[in-house]
Amino acid sequence: VERAGVFQIPVQVQVIGAYGLARADIGLIAKGKSDPFCEFIWNDDMIHKTKVIDDELNPEWDDEKVIIGVNPDETPGESTDMVIAVWDSDGPLLKGDFLGQIKIPRETLLFPAEPG
Repeated sequence: VERAGVFQIPVQVQVIGAYGLARADIGLIAKGKSDPFCEFIWNDDMIHKTKVIDDELNPEWDDEKVIIGVNPDETPGESTDMVIAVWDSDGPLLKGDFLGQIKIPRETLLFPAEPG
């Protein structure tokens, strides 16, 4: 695939789930759980946001996929990592509480390990 004159390899990234998230909603009316969602960050841009799963510490997003274009000739660096950040939703107007993230290097996206 070529975009803006630059060759890119389409790569599909899927978030399956998370396990043992922190309890971000604690209080008199809160249930002691979190309302997690994920943001996909690629080249310093947020390119996808999963649905919010209410009241869950072990969420599953099995159907959430995103396709990105990876330039194999790009110099590796921080902005070439795929970041999937997990947040607790505090409603549509607030960002919420950061729960964690994973960084996937560009090389891993281009050359994933064989399942085994």
